[in-house]
Amino acid sequence: MTPAVRHPAREARRLRVPFAAAFGLWLCAQAAMAGARPPPAQPLQNGVNRVALLAGAPAGMAVLAHRENFNAHGFDVLTIYQPMPSARGEPASWQIVPAFDAQGEHLTLAASGGADCLLRDFRLLQPVGRSGATLIIAERALGDSYASPAPVTFRFYRLQRNDAGEVGRPGLYFEFDHEQTSAQPHCDVGEAFDHELGLKDYRRK
Repeated sequence: MTPAVRHPAREARRLRVPFAAAFGLWLCAQAAMAGARPPPAQPLQNGVNRVALLAGAPAGMAVLAHRENFNAHGFDVLTIYQPMPSARGEPASWQIVPAFDAQGEHLTLAASGGADCLLRDFRLLQPVGRSGATLIIAERALGDSYASPAPVTFRFYRLQRNDAGEVGRPGLYFEFDHEQTSAQPHCDVGEAFDHELGLKDYRRK
């Protein structure tokens, strides 16, 4: 079992700080550490992409592929990798970077929705200063239909290293940190990312 760790962001959640203000303060704090603007979403395109996961480390790789359904419900699937040294002292090899939360381990990330609106999507943010990349997953309930606006839940994951070789965890992984609900209902979670967090679509135009 993973030892209990205090998470300031989770404790701040209990204070019920307005979401937009809380996220803005967090981004400002991260930006201040790096002396730059808040990190944007890393651009991705169908296929193999170079991505930054750790400042000063070799580039990672994100593979974005489409799962065709021959209707309005095809979706994108993302897997993330990073070259990491072997625990046995062997040369570095590509290792998958999963995400962990209360539902378990996720080796892939998938967007989902219909022709009207996306119900689930993700953003991989650039690393800031000594902090690793941040992963954000946005999701809303189907409700009456794909076109029915509803509150969007944003789940934040922080990049963690397993330098101690803890059994059951890989060398690099995203760990759930906290979640927040959008200030307004949205049909499309991409719209929620843009309007509430200022994060544009990751897809390269």
